[in-house]
Amino acid sequence: MLSVLVIPMKSISKSRHEHLRASIEELELLLQESQIGDSPSIYSDLVQGKEQMEILFKQYETLLAQVAKIVQDYSNLSVHVKGELLGKHLKSMQKQMKPTDPLYQHLHLAVHFLYSA
Repeated sequence: MLSVLVIPMKSISKSRHEHLRASIEELELLLQESQIGDSPSIYSDLVQGKEQMEILFKQYETLLAQVAKIVQDYSNLSVHVKGELLGKHLKSMQKQMKPTDPLYQHLHLAVHFLYSA
């Protein structure tokens, strides 16, 4: 059996990202206008941080779109497998069996389980 490590994830809030970017841009403007000691160094760090955040946020949005497509594709496939493949064959087998057949009850439960999932 394959063991999977599950790590709880938090989403990245688009509104918080935009708010933080706006705050950085305001501070950038203030630093450009001021001549306080470390202004050039702080300004450079802010610009670099903002650029890295933008890159990561774009990657995040791209991955979310990919995950959404995978979820939709999986959902479509599972409907097909459930209805067209499993459902039809299980029901067909159930109709061909006699209720007294020992496997009939297992098949009946399988059909019930399939449509309750």
